[in-house]
Amino acid sequence: MMKKRRKAKPVHGTIIKHGNISSVLSTTTTLKAESEVTVMTQISGLVQRVYGKEGRYFRRHGLLAKITNPYLKIAHDRVLLEVRKLTNDLKRQKKLMSKGYVSRETTETLRFQLAQARNQLQRAKQDLRNLQIKATISGTVTHRYIQQGAWVNPQMKAFMIENPRSLMAHIAAPERYLSRLKKGLKAYLQ
Repeated sequence: MMKKRRKAKPVHGTIIKHGNISSVLSTTTTLKAESEVTVMTQISGLVQRVYGKEGRYFRRHGLLAKITNPYLKIAHDRVLLEVRKLTNDLKRQKKLMSKGYVSRETTETLRFQLAQARNQLQRAKQDLRNLQIKATISGTVTHRYIQQGAWVNPQMKAFMIENPRSLMAHIAAPERYLSRLKKGLKAYLQ
């Protein structure tokens, strides 16, 4: 019985070289800013002017919009006058108390009223500062929720700001690649 001849298989030879071996992982993902904030309104009012246009870069504390509310100015002025009045009354009370004409309890009550009025004044000043909507981080305005002439209420979305330097690409690597991944590995994205 005759044996079948096997066909010869071609063999390729090459010179061995030192070099890098790369692995390719094909996937898609969305770039997302790690530093992304939604700037909210703090008070009620009418949007007077909008500076925060989409695509514009603003530094932290940059002015994005102005709100107007005349009632806040009136409230501030009323509390300021109350603080001045109570301060003057307390000075007079102290003089009268030192001479024995007024009780210590009356003076302490006046001190308490003055402390309350000062707290209200600080709140009124903060409300006036909140008439300006400012950027809370440096970044680019990616979305504007308010329009000039619109009425806004507290805790309404006003702007979305992203820092373009903090873009991240979250990639879910298949399990078979996990043993080859380590910190410091170079990756090239297209």
